[in-house]
Amino acid sequence: MKGRIPSGTGPLMNQDPQGLGHTVSVPCAEFEIERGVPLPERSRTARGNLLGRTPKYPWAEMKAGDSFLIPDCTLDMRNSVNAAAAHQRRLHGSRFVMRKQDDGLRVWRVA
Repeated sequence: MKGRIPSGTGPLMNQDPQGLGHTVSVPCAEFEIERGVPLPERSRTARGNLLGRTPKYPWAEMKAGDSFLIPDCTLDMRNSVNAAAAHQRRLHGSRFVMRKQDDGLRVWRVA
């Protein structure tokens, strides 16, 4: 059959014991089961912010009409700021507008 990998040719593929051509996965490594290992605390809050991490952008401190400048902003940085602003809007309802300027990218909080 075209486009089908024959059974038993891949590392996880074996032909089924009944010979029907079905493939089944087989373990490629063995793992040691450990008991009594304590579960560490979560590294994120309920809102998704990293605990103990300084925010990259000052969203929480901004009021409507406030702005900040990102000097020498590349297209990748602009995309990152845009995604972060969209995340803030989904979480908190805050709205931000970005405008390219001669000295970089300026971001305003508008609501």
